[in-house]
This record gives sequence, C-alpha cells and structure tokens, in this order.
Amino acid sequence: MVQHNALTSMALGRSPYDDVVQGTGEVDPRAPVQLYDDRGRPVNPETRRINRDLIRAHNEVMQVIGVAEPENSAAEAQAEAARRHQQYEERDAYENRVAAGLHLVHGIASGGLIWGSAGLRGRISIYSRFSQVPFIDLFQQSLQEQSVSSYLYTGLPSYSLALGISNLYHYPAAEALRRVRDRLARFRRYLPPLPNFVPSFSTVCDFGAGYVIYHLRFFAFMQQTGLAPSTAVLPDWRFFVPGSSTSPFFFPPPPRSFSGSEILSWLGRFAWGAWPFLAEYGIHYAKRIIFNAVYSRMPHLRKKRGREANKELPGPRSSPASAAAATPIANEEHPRTGRDIARNESAAGPVPERAPSEGPPPSTARRQSTVSLRGDDFGSDDEEGGGGEIVSATLISFDVEATESTDTTPGMWSAELRPNMSDVRAAGNREPQYRDTALIHMPFTLFNEMVANSVSRMALLPFSSWVRVGWAHTLLVRSGRSLEGLNSLSLLDAFSFSRLENLVVLELADFLLQSELWMAVFMVGQRYKYNDEQWTERVEGEKREKKNSEEERR
Repeated sequence: MVQHNALTSMALGRSPYDDVVQGTGEVDPRAPVQLYDDRGRPVNPETRRINRDLIRAHNEVMQVIGVAEPENSAAEAQAEAARRHQQYEERDAYENRVAAGLHLVHGIASGGLIWGSAGLRGRISIYSRFSQVPFIDLFQQSLQEQSVSSYLYTGLPSYSLALGISNLYHYPAAEALRRVRDRLARFRRYLPPLPNFVPSFSTVCDFGAGYVIYHLRFFAFMQQTGLAPSTAVLPDWRFFVPGSSTSPFFFPPPPRSFSGSEILSWLGRFAWGAWPFLAEYGIHYAKRIIFNAVYSRMPHLRKKRGREANKELPGPRSSPASAAAATPIANEEHPRTGRDIARNESAAGPVPERAPSEGPPPSTARRQSTVSLRGDDFGSDDEEGGGGEIVSATLISFDVEATESTDTTPGMWSAELRPNMSDVRAAGNREPQYRDTALIHMPFTLFNEMVANSVSRMALLPFSSWVRVGWAHTLLVRSGRSLEGLNSLSLLDAFSFSRLENLVVLELADFLLQSELWMAVFMVGQRYKYNDEQWTERVEGEKREKKNSEEERR
C-alpha cells in the first residue's frame, strides 16, 4: 500500500498543500478540461449529467410500469386537491341550479295538468247533471255547454297569476326574502324588543302571499263553475276586501238594535256566510296532516353525507417514502444509501430480538430498494452542501421471502410486491362519500310530493265536494239566483256512489298524467348529472373551445 500511495492520492484528489504536477506528453485536443472543486477533488460535469439522466430514466420506467409513484411535494398535492375540490364545488352548484330550474318547470307543468281537470272536478261536485252521468259521458256533457277553448281559457288568467306568484314565492323569491329578513333582524337589534303578539316578517309575508293566491284561485274556481262571469280577466280590488259586495267573505249588515234576537240573527247570517271558508280551512289542515304522514313514510335520502358534510380540503395521500421521512429515524436532509444504513446499524450495535407479536414472521426480510437513490459513486460534497442538483428517486420496497426448499441456488431471491398495509387499513376504515345535491334529491322529492298530494286529495274527496256545494249555495243566495240544478247540501249526498266514482276516476287519470310528467323531468335531470370524470371532460372541453375562439379572434 505504501508503494501505491501516490496512485491512491491521485484517485482521491490532490491535497490543497500539494503542488500541481503537470503531466507529460501530448495534449489531446478533444479531451475535456479537468476541473477541481474547492477541496481539490477532480469533478466532471458531463459525467454527473449523464449519471443524473440515467437515474431519471430509471425512475420514469419504474413509474410507467406502475411499480413506483411520483412523489409530489405537499404544497403541490394540496394545490391539486384544492383545485379538484373547487371543480367539484362548481359541479354541485351547477346541478343545484339545474334542479331549481326543473323544479320551476315541473311546478308550472303540474299546475297546467291540475288546471285541465279542476273545472270538470268542480262541475261534478256542484251540479247534479255532471255527478249523475257515467264518467265516459262527462266530456260529451261538458262539450255541449262550452267549447274546448272556452273551457280551457275561462279562469286561466287568474289561475296563471296565482300559480306564478306561488312558484316565484317558494323558489326564486325565497332567497331574496331571506336576505331581507336577515337585514331586518340586524336592524332590530338596535330597537327595543317587540311584544310577543307582533308577527314576524316571515309570518307576514306567508300570510300576504297565501291571501292573494287563495283569492285568485277562488275567482278562477267561480269562473270555471259558472258562479262568476267568464268575461272578467282578473278580479277587481274589492274582491280582496273582506265584507265587500264581491268578496267571498260575506259580512251581513249590522243589526238594527242590540237586542238578543237581533244579535243572534246577525250571528246566524254571519255563520251562514263563513261556514264554507271555515270548513275549507279545516279540510286544508286535514290534507296537510295526511300529506305529512304519507310524505314521511316515502323513501328519502335521509342521511346526507358528502362534500357539504366535510368542508375541509382533502389532503394528499401519504406514500411509503413520505411516511418514512416523517419518522424520527429518517430525519435527515438527504436520502441515505444502503452503505449509510449498514454503517449506522453496525455503529448502533446488535439489534435486539423482536417479540413474535411485534412484526411479520421471521421468514420475511426487507430489501431496501431497487431504485437508484442518487449517484453515490459520482457524488461530491458540493451536492451535500446544496451547490449541486440532487436527483431524488422514489423509494421502492419489496418483501423478500425465503423459500422453504433447501435446494435453492445460493444468491437467488424471491421478490413479491405487496400493498402497503397502512393504506389498506385506511381505505377500509374510510366511510363512503355520497354526493348531496338538489339534482340527486329531486326525483325523490317530486315523486313523494306527487303521491302524498294524490293520497291526501282522494282521502278527503267527499268533504271537498261538500264544501264546493256549500260555496255555490252561499254565493247564489247572496246574488239572488236560483238553486235549481245544484247538488244537495246534505253531507250524506256527498258520499253518493255516482259522484264519488266520477271524482275518483278523474283523480286517477290526473295521477297518471302527473306520473308521466315526473318521468320526463327525471330523464331530463339525468341528462344534466355528471360524475367526476364526465365533469372533468366537460370543463376541459369548454377550455379548449374558449381557447379556439380566442385564437380565431386573433
């Protein structure tokens, strides 16, 4: 070794205290210029570049065949997760807007179907000539009195206005009213508290909208059944004033004296004019009870789990390399090589024996890696100090099992790729994520409302028919017209077989048409429902179209 001291020194690099010894012989013009680092060791940038390219190529091949996964930084993974989260939030908002539009369209179309059968339903309830004929002859009987255009147009402006106010109040105007209510609530904090009997803003809005809608629908009912002139487009303002000459709420003239007989007579006339409204309100309240009972027993998406339930951004998935870097053992700036690990283990002393319950069976050994971590044979201290470029590689682990056969040739290995058990446990414990949008709930909501409305109406058909007859008797008596041709005001007459048969068959026909409308809305809603892959393709397609349009403009 003493004789080779000069050669060893030349291979390891000259000392800063050694003199530079120029070589002898002819200089090769194609030879690269030899460079030295600050410690006097020879460096060759071209060789280092080739080595880095080989390491990159090796790691890219491992990633392409699926053995390795690229190690993105935490910031890049978080940014990618935030981008995907924002993209899915936009998709959910888009589906909510589509569902709101389909709800509005379904409400208008459903109201149109109800309008088509409302006139015939009212005539069956009030007039005996419609309630005592078979259902097949109903349309012929109706066409003898008025044409199809007259039947459809009579009362339509008033009913359309009521339907528009109802849909606008419950869908688009609901958000505006909520903002107004919130502003009033903030303003009321600076005012003294109001008494308990003062109604809230929501109560006043609900009562006002319901009052106007009820009067418009009642005027349309009067026109359809011939209780009001069909020439009027909308009711005048006096129709909305209780006690007026045209209002459905009748107030008799005040008593002439305050004697007991006069007061009782006045109360009797008031009760005669008010009982249809009170009975109709009771039927409406009973319908709400039946509707809620049926609706609560229908199928629902009860448990809402999805992105709304967890607003936190999804974090990056941990990899074996990142998990290893998070442990205190591997708290180093650069990855270690096999020689470094062996050196540290030998310096630390013998490893104590593992208990049987602490790890895998003794037949399983861990091989460190098959991917080059870095060019150790070509590394220098300028890389360790941060001066050079470091090519980090993906850490691939294999479970190497010793075979039971003793005939195996020495030096042979049996390698098998196995999944990371921590990822498997995390995937098993992770609950499934369900999307929660209005478009997903829409089929259930519309179907449940349709069934509950139909059941509540059919359960109270005799009582609703009886109240319509009461309204007809009250209005005709007030106007001084004849009661000839009307059904009896007796409650038992409302349960007659012929009248109930016509009303039930008409209700079933209306339910079938409502079912067809629900199916059409459901199919349109499915067209605008996107999963993650479809929405990503849609967004990318819109970006390409936008880019192409901008290029065409240029």
